[in-house]
Amino acid sequence: MNQDVVVAGGMESLSNSPFYLNHGSTPYGQIVLRDSCNFDALTDVYTSWHMGKCAENMVGKMNISRVAQDDYAKLSYESVHIPFILKLCVGHSNCFRGIVLNMQC
Repeated sequence: MNQDVVVAGGMESLSNSPFYLNHGSTPYGQIVLRDSCNFDALTDVYTSWHMGKCAENMVGKMNISRVAQDDYAKLSYESVHIPFILKLCVGHSNCFRGIVLNMQC
């Protein structure tokens, strides 16, 4: 790639996910909406399980403790998020002061 600047972005807003209404005739008083967050976004495509159930199943089979999960999440956050935020602040003193907080588990 021979670019001077590449910008990529995205966001996830599950609280704004739509509700589905089936096509076809809908009997009077019988409208049923499906929450796409629960039905589509958080459902495993292979098992049709909710992602929470998938996670609990995996940690049970692999014997991963809650403490180990928390430690990994903290490591992941520190190794990716904080350096990214710091890069945004180059040349700007007190950038994100009071917004990015160090949390103790």
